[in-house]
Amino acid sequence: MNSFKSVCLGTFLLLTHLGGIAQTKSFFGLKTSKKVADTSLVKSEKGTGSSKWTLPKFKYVKVSELVANTKPVFSVMAGASFAKQVVNAGGYRSPFNYNIAQVEKDSYEPGFFGGVRVDGTYQNKHAYSVSASLGKLATGSSYTSNQQFAMDSTQKFSSFKADGSLIVLNIAAHYKKLIPFGNQANHQLYVVAGPSITTRLFGTSTDNQATDAYKRIFFKGDIGLEWNNRKAYTFFLHYSHSIGSISKSPISNNVSSFELGVFTAAKDIF
Repeated sequence: MNSFKSVCLGTFLLLTHLGGIAQTKSFFGLKTSKKVADTSLVKSEKGTGSSKWTLPKFKYVKVSELVANTKPVFSVMAGASFAKQVVNAGGYRSPFNYNIAQVEKDSYEPGFFGGVRVDGTYQNKHAYSVSASLGKLATGSSYTSNQQFAMDSTQKFSSFKADGSLIVLNIAAHYKKLIPFGNQANHQLYVVAGPSITTRLFGTSTDNQATDAYKRIFFKGDIGLEWNNRKAYTFFLHYSHSIGSISKSPISNNVSSFELGVFTAAKDIF
C-alpha cells in the first residue's frame, strides 16, 4: 500500500514537472516567435539580413538634384524706373557750396533698366525669383537740411549735391506668394518681397568723386506685385527703399524708387 502511494505520488510529481516544462516552453516559444516576427520585420524594412538596429543614414543632395527640384525658368526683363533722393546734409562740409534753389528737383525722375532673372518653385512649395540688371538710376532730390549764409537768409546752400544720374548694377532675391484671384489657370497674381543690392558703376559727378561722398554698394528692401498672363509674360511693379544712407556719414541720403517692367521666358524669344 505504501508502495502504491509512493508510485502515485511520484507519478503526480513527474506529471507536474512535465506540465511545468511544457508551459515554460510554450511561454518561451511565444516570446521567441514574437521576437522572430520583430526581427523579420526589421529585416524586411532594412533588407540587410541583420536584426541589429542601425541609425538612419543622411542623404546628400547634389547640386543637380537641387536645381531639378527648383524647376527654374530663365527670363529676360526690361522696364522703367522712377527714383528720388531725400538728402539731409547735416553738418557736412566740403569745398563746394550749392544753391538749393538751383540743384533741388523734388520729383521722381525716369530711368531705365534691363537684365535677366530666374524664377522657380523649391519643392513645389516656395516660389522665388533672382534677378540681375543694369540700368540708369535717374533721380530727383529733396533737401531737408542745409546751411544758410548770414549775408542772405533768403538763399539756402548745401555743401553736398546729390547726383541725378548713376549707372548701377542691381541684384535682387525675392520670395513670391500667390494671391487667390480670378481664374488662376490663365492669370496669376503674386506679391513679392525681398532684399536687393545695388553697386554704383559710374556716372558720379566730378565733385562727388573728389569728396568720395557716395558709397560704392548699398542695400535696399523691395516689395511689389507681379501679374502673369497665361504664362506668356509677366508685368511687375516694385517699390524699393534704401536700407540706410547711400552716402557716407555725416550725410544722410535715402533713395526710393518705383520699377515698372515686364519679363518673359528666354525660350519664347530665342
